[in-house]
Amino acid sequence: MVLREQLATAIYFNDTGDLVIRQKQWPGEDNLIFVAPNCQQEFIDKLTDALGIPSFGGPTR
Repeated sequence: MVLREQLATAIYFNDTGDLVIRQKQWPGEDNLIFVAPNCQQEFIDKLTDALGIPSFGGPTR
């Protein structure tokens, strides 16, 4: 087995431009992560670094 059952996960932008990651938690409340617009690039950079995906494009820091 490569992947076991995974909780439903959604990624979207809310009305204020926050990146929202929502994971379904039945029967309780869903888990939510909000990433403000000014932090999204750094969040994605750190996420891809953690996954071993090399950076490309965009501004350098």
